[in-house]
Amino acid sequence: MRLGHRLLPARGPTDTVLRDMRIAQRSGYRPFGLSARTLPHHPQRQDDELLSSWVVAIARANDCKVHSLCSRLVGNQHVTWTRDIDRLAPSWLIQGLAEFVAQQPEQVACASVDARVRLLSTTHECMGWGKWVLPLGIWHRRRRLTGVQYCPLSLRFDAKPYVRVSWRLAFYTECEWHHCMMRD
Repeated sequence: MRLGHRLLPARGPTDTVLRDMRIAQRSGYRPFGLSARTLPHHPQRQDDELLSSWVVAIARANDCKVHSLCSRLVGNQHVTWTRDIDRLAPSWLIQGLAEFVAQQPEQVACASVDARVRLLSTTHECMGWGKWVLPLGIWHRRRRLTGVQYCPLSLRFDAKPYVRVSWRLAFYTECEWHHCMMRD
């Protein structure tokens, strides 16, 4: 497809959705009464769903890659996946995601581990590792530690499997529903 002097390759549904959003944003066209930044499909966050799990669900619902979605969300000035967005969700990410899914930033911020740690602790470190939060060990986009425990039965029997906020907490060792030990 040719738009002006630039060639915009359409490589599949992923790029088509994002390309159409860019064109709509430039022209001011707002389909279905939505803003140009609101995604066509924005699945609701599951109960206790982790922020990164929700971002993956949003990308899948819009048939695009997670990296493409995040690049469109915050642009190239911020790097999203080289940090623990569940533990240290920056305000620009929360604000951008809230606009993408047409929700209030406070609702989006509830998906972070940071919100849960603030409820549990009177002393809160905004940077670094939390005392009860399992670290991901991110080093140059590589995750050296597991960082997330999971219940295999929960993932198996959920209608739409997702990762829970409570699974990032170190003291959460047994599934409250299936009463089995969490796995790494």
